[in-house]
Amino acid sequence: VKTELAAFVAPLRPVPTTVFLVGGLMMCVHHYYGQGKFFRRVVAGAIGVAPGEVDYLACLYWPLTALVLYLAVPHLALRLSRRFDPEEGPVHLAGLGLGDWRFGLRVAALFYAVMVPILFVVVWNGDFQGKYPLCDEATQSLTRFVVYEAGFATYFIAWEYFFRGFLLFGLKRTFGHWTIWVQMLPFVVIHFPKPDLEAISSIAGGLALGWLALRTRSIWYGWFVHAATALTLECLVVAIEEVHDGGREGARGDR
Repeated sequence: VKTELAAFVAPLRPVPTTVFLVGGLMMCVHHYYGQGKFFRRVVAGAIGVAPGEVDYLACLYWPLTALVLYLAVPHLALRLSRRFDPEEGPVHLAGLGLGDWRFGLRVAALFYAVMVPILFVVVWNGDFQGKYPLCDEATQSLTRFVVYEAGFATYFIAWEYFFRGFLLFGLKRTFGHWTIWVQMLPFVVIHFPKPDLEAISSIAGGLALGWLALRTRSIWYGWFVHAATALTLECLVVAIEEVHDGGREGARGDR
């Protein structure tokens, strides 16, 4: 056992090992302790949230925990592990810089332009109208909706960093351009609670955003595409409901 264990551990390097272990751990922690359901079940009572505000604050809880678990902790772990891995070279921002901004802005605008007509089609799908907006309580007033959407946009900073920064750049030396495909797999899995069309399309989306981040050396252009697409979809669904004077009852999913 010692011989086999030594043979298994010997080729491991600090950076890719850290990325896989911390990445898996953060996804687990956020799923079980960073979602709105955990806030409702545990946190709200512990901090004395008024019953009428629990559901709305739960919608702001998961973006906040994502910033810690998908951005702060992984980035710190990546910087620390690079100090012990001479093969990885100096510590870098892992996509947090602007990179090739001229190319990034043009491609991000193109990607979003492609997505807008698609959104105008899928927004009439019952699955999407039954899922979005992710926070029903945010539609009670314009102020609540703006605050929630700002938090939602912030959530995508953490999400893009985790997949297109931490995983992509943390594993690039190990897998080369195949790291685009590696980060796509958990990205697809995390879409499983969404409508089937959205989950399936996340395969192409994950590859496209991975390529864009690697090409520009930055997560920000993918963040714009991802956040703008999601916020546009939510606004379209709310607009349709207002036109039809409709409304849905109850929270959706885990959030």
